[in-house]
Amino acid sequence: MKFRTLQSLGIWGLWVALWAPCLAHSQAIVAKGNGLPMNIEAGHWYLDTVGHYVWYRKGNADWEMLEGEEMVGIESCMKWVIIRSTSRFQPTLAIYGKPGPSGWVDNTTDCLCTDSVLWSWSNWDVRAFGKRDRIELPVVMRRMDACTGKADTVQGMLAFCLAANETGDRLDFPCEEMRSWGMLGLNQKWLIEPKFDAPFHFQNGIAEVSYYGKPRRIDENGDFVD
Repeated sequence: MKFRTLQSLGIWGLWVALWAPCLAHSQAIVAKGNGLPMNIEAGHWYLDTVGHYVWYRKGNADWEMLEGEEMVGIESCMKWVIIRSTSRFQPTLAIYGKPGPSGWVDNTTDCLCTDSVLWSWSNWDVRAFGKRDRIELPVVMRRMDACTGKADTVQGMLAFCLAANETGDRLDFPCEEMRSWGMLGLNQKWLIEPKFDAPFHFQNGIAEVSYYGKPRRIDENGDFVD
């Protein structure tokens, strides 16, 4: 998987581009170039797009090379830097909170940058990083729905499309056998009751759903609009 953009996800406007850097208390500065870093003013991170190496420096110190395989992409989200690499196994995203190996905080397969939170997930496991530190999530929200792999902003709150049985102990139901889908907010409350036949997502405030086998359309309150 790759570092996502707002355009590719089609998520409502509050989801400021996953890969449009966000203004925050501290903003990581990244750069790219053809070859070694050469006196980049105020730079913290640098990707050599030819050699596929990442360099970093702390303050005005000399540049140092970060160890890793085939580093092919670099972006920033608030204070966080996301480095994409390819290995013998699978593409990986590494998240750093400050320059250098000691700044590493997470490895993941996908992430999403909003105006105030960097979301990171691998399979069922979801992590969140705020403008300064990691955010502790409610237990049920640490596992994103593997059937859809997406999230929405519903009623002004970040929400995940989940089946009711996903919030229990069992997480091994085949996606096609799951029923009773709804939108669960970060407050651990159902923003939209889990009563629909299949997963759904919103676009411009409207979602297409299946209800008792019939196609319907709902708004962000879960009310039918057709």
